[in-house]
Amino acid sequence: MSRFFSAFSADPKLEPRPAVRFWGALGRLLLPGRAAPAKPRLQALLRDEFADVRIVASEALAYHGETTDALATLAKIIGSGQPYDVLAALNTLDYAGSLRSRPAPAPRPWGATGN
Repeated sequence: MSRFFSAFSADPKLEPRPAVRFWGALGRLLLPGRAAPAKPRLQALLRDEFADVRIVASEALAYHGETTDALATLAKIIGSGQPYDVLAALNTLDYAGSLRSRPAPAPRPWGATGN
């Protein structure tokens, strides 16, 4: 797993594999203690050429309360008309909405740890 984090932290020009970028962003979502130093990289991934990478970066940012750019990115993906990408983006929005509709802790501040 640490290989993915170090690759994720690298300059995007040095990490050409979208799968590594995807799993690095997903790791930042699942392991929020490692998210704080990655905020600029997650924001950069909102412009990634692959929609899956943009979607998971949006989810990770939104989970930490950075919703403006995340929602704008998801809206662009939904507007693309690409069926798989649209479905994945809508699932992300649905999941985020379900978090709001049940008692859940507030978004974690950057750098917070724990479950």
